Amino acid sequence: MVRIICRTPYIYFVIGIDTRRGFSIMADKTDKKMMTDDEWNAWTADVKTFVENKAEVLRLTALPENDEQLRGGEAFDADNFEDDFQDIVNFLARGSTRIAMRGIYKTDILSRGRKMALWPKRQGGGVSMPAYQQTVLNQADAIYSAAFTAYWNVLEENGASHLEMTRASNVKQEDGQPYSNVQAFVKARKTSKIAGLKADIKGDLWVDANNEKKFSISNALLRPADPSKAPVVKADDNEEEESQ
Repeated sequence: MVRIICRTPYIYFVIGIDTRRGFSIMADKTDKKMMTDDEWNAWTADVKTFVENKAEVLRLTALPENDEQLRGGEAFDADNFEDDFQDIVNFLARGSTRIAMRGIYKTDILSRGRKMALWPKRQGGGVSMPAYQQTVLNQADAIYSAAFTAYWNVLEENGASHLEMTRASNVKQEDGQPYSNVQAFVKARKTSKIAGLKADIKGDLWVDANNEKKFSISNALLRPADPSKAPVVKADDNEEEESQ
């Protein structure tokens, strides 16, 4: 039996040729479109930043308060963490060249990363904008994660983390509460920030956001004043100023 692997940007399948019978058999066929380089780079950008922050990820993941949230009640196992973390690093590297396997690597990365603190991927999220814009947003997401984590740590070291609180809900009649841990705080803060940046892209308030070649994290944001909200000057006031 001779096996031939066929790959295109849209399909991946294996043809088995039986040299004794003179016919071919098609198997493992899928019509799923494989991730392009741009799509893979966009999806992995924040994961790559995540793995660069291993020490902090390890410290937070090991906290007993995360036994329930991240491990379903199980105690932290350092060996399991190291294995899962290294798997993520390996899958990132392999996905750079093994195009047909990117979908599988993506699933494997998600299954391991969701058991770790500061994981940047939110379940159910997808890319709903051009890959180059998503890449910049992923970079911003990773930067905000690092920044808000450092901010929280300073508060915690000085016994002041309780000063950061959730918003009260008038609809649900729920009072605001101190954030339970750094993950909850970081998630809330960066979710708000990323939502704002998406609105800036949509509203043409991020310079060159619609220019694939020029758009980057270093581009400026625009915050123009709203003419409709300018203070109304009474006619009498104008006349008085002119008379003076």
